[in-house]
Amino acid sequence: MEAVKTIYNKELAEDDFHSSSQDHDYLDIFDKLPDLNDRYRVRKIIGRGGNSTIVKARDLQLGRSVALKILKDQYKKKVKVSQRFINEALIMAYMQHPGIIPVYNLGKIGNNDVFYSMPIISGKTLREIYDEKNLKDLLKIFKTTCHTLAYAHEHNIIHRDIKPENIMVDEYERVLLLDWGLARNLNEQEPQDDPMPEEKELSRFEDKGDIRLTMNGEISGTPAYMAPEQTLGLGRSTNRGTDVFAMGIILYEILYGTHPFTNSNSTNFRQIFNEIKNTTPSFPKRGRGGSLIHPTLAKICRRCLHKIPDNRYQDAIHLSEELDNFHKKVKKNALIKALVLVCLFALCSSVTIFLYLNSYKSEVVNKDMQMLCMLLNRSNPSDEALNAVRLKLQMHKNDLHKADKNNLKFIVGRLQDLSSKGIQFESSLKILEKGASLP
Repeated sequence: MEAVKTIYNKELAEDDFHSSSQDHDYLDIFDKLPDLNDRYRVRKIIGRGGNSTIVKARDLQLGRSVALKILKDQYKKKVKVSQRFINEALIMAYMQHPGIIPVYNLGKIGNNDVFYSMPIISGKTLREIYDEKNLKDLLKIFKTTCHTLAYAHEHNIIHRDIKPENIMVDEYERVLLLDWGLARNLNEQEPQDDPMPEEKELSRFEDKGDIRLTMNGEISGTPAYMAPEQTLGLGRSTNRGTDVFAMGIILYEILYGTHPFTNSNSTNFRQIFNEIKNTTPSFPKRGRGGSLIHPTLAKICRRCLHKIPDNRYQDAIHLSEELDNFHKKVKKNALIKALVLVCLFALCSSVTIFLYLNSYKSEVVNKDMQMLCMLLNRSNPSDEALNAVRLKLQMHKNDLHKADKNNLKFIVGRLQDLSSKGIQFESSLKILEKGASLP
């Protein structure tokens, strides 16, 4: 099978990302983090997460406001939590892409609070704009997110927590893929034990809660957006296809306005996991707002949601290429339709103009023939009148068939009369006989 041409240029092998989790104790790393207390002045809290707090701070060195994501005190000595926090900062810092928020610094501040700094971002999540945007705009956001995820997959990073709440459109209309806290570097082996043994252990199915919130425990991820293999709690079995499945759920929500496996009121993890593993979603012809769903989009979504990982797109790179090809075909077909419409319009216009001119010419011919009848109705037409008759007949010799037959017969009769009196009208009579098809 021919190798698929990817949409990104891969980094040199020696530049591939490897985090330090295999070579160092994260507690030792904490001790070695630079103290940046003299650089930042904390202003106020602007957000809270499960294991971190986000604050607005002033960067005294560069004179700008930044956001600091600070690990909560109770987690600084918990190896797996602190490992995830630092790994998130390292992964985000490594990936330089317009769709990923850059990391400025990693260090300690205040009372040895571990943090990393990044720009302050304001905007709305995909969840918040589902009902504000039309299908075309939502698909554009989805495709841009696919390109960002393709970049990560190209660099051996999988996200593992893709959901509408982690896709943001900022104030400059940039599409950002957020929250890389569960991201995994495929160059490293996933730990065999529970990802976060220090956290409250969550049995696979026993708890209930918000299926749109990220879980950390025996199973990590967001229940409503997990792939079948992710619900088993086997972190090492997750791969690029896991992210593709989550993207498939989002694409389904964009197309149809509903979740493919459950409703928004569901709170039972056992139920949602069983539906994800066993239910096959339907793909009606009409979707959000009654709009017709293009069969190719439904086909792409169906493949993303395949239960067997090997039967999905293997990564977001292939998914992005499929979407790009679809949009190219749509644009090409739209161009062809536009050209056909232009041609039809031009044809209709030409026919209309032809009919108009033909009608106008018939009117002119008839008026001129009526004038000739008036000139010839006199007992002794003047030489000027007779010359006018000759000139008009010559002028309309190819269009006399459009004139009134009675007028033409009258003109023929008068010309024959005048010819018998010695006035020359032989050529005019020939014109009348030929042009008007008269005997």
